[in-house]
Amino acid sequence: MNSAASLKNQQGAALIFALLIAILMGVLAAFFTFKAQQNIKMAEKISNRLALTYQANGAVNKALYGVLNLGFTGLSWPDGDKTHPLLLWGEDIEVSPSVTVSIQDLSGKLNVIPFKANEWRSILMRYGKTEAEAASVTDKVEDWMDTDSFRRLQGLEARGYRFIGNEKGPRNMFMQFQEELLFIPGIDAELLANIEGEIAYWGSPSRSPFVGTEAMIRVYTSGEHLSEIMQQRERQEDLRSQYNKLTQVDASLVNDVPSGIFRIKVRTENEQSQYTRTVDVNLLGVDTMPFYINGWQ
Repeated sequence: MNSAASLKNQQGAALIFALLIAILMGVLAAFFTFKAQQNIKMAEKISNRLALTYQANGAVNKALYGVLNLGFTGLSWPDGDKTHPLLLWGEDIEVSPSVTVSIQDLSGKLNVIPFKANEWRSILMRYGKTEAEAASVTDKVEDWMDTDSFRRLQGLEARGYRFIGNEKGPRNMFMQFQEELLFIPGIDAELLANIEGEIAYWGSPSRSPFVGTEAMIRVYTSGEHLSEIMQQRERQEDLRSQYNKLTQVDASLVNDVPSGIFRIKVRTENEQSQYTRTVDVNLLGVDTMPFYINGWQ
């Protein structure tokens, strides 16, 4: 009798042990299945990103070819016969169902190099600086970059920087990067973040302000004129007639001629995600080197 009960107990224990083993194996199987699914999703995500990156890099090359091929008069996309108008204020151009291109003429941006004090003063005032504060900032930027030791009216040279405990300045040559503006008294991280959308580090000596932001357009014209320009841009019309309305400007400096120094942005997308590549490029090259890359993101 005791032998039969003992046998039943052993069988029950074995059954419970077997159930526990089965449960454990099920949990392990579920865990490894979950991890495998995670790894598969990660691999798919990486593969998708690589494909979009490859497509975006190829689209940049096509955009360079398409603009150069038409001498800055339009965008000829190699994959089709259509010629797109060159909307140099950076408006999106859909060149295929999965690729969008925008081209911004950097002569319509606020440039660090070359530095245009009148533009900077006007735009700084639109972002909260008084006229005197804006003039103080531009004087200091010019003193930072010039090679002499003569201080502008509201500028700052080496002795002044030592007095305020700033051993960084002045550089006495061109700024090497956009964030170097933070070394200038009067420019802090908040202000630089606010005006970042206005700025391109490299630009052009010639100016085409009407392909810039509203703040840039207001440097050269009135609010009423601004409305006309924005309406023409919305209709994707040529802005040449608007430049003809300007007075008291140097026509050799301020004009509607594309500078050839562009910010080209391409966006590639599919059902899963999208990827953006931005390139600042100088297309005024020579036969052996038709363009120069100034920077990219």
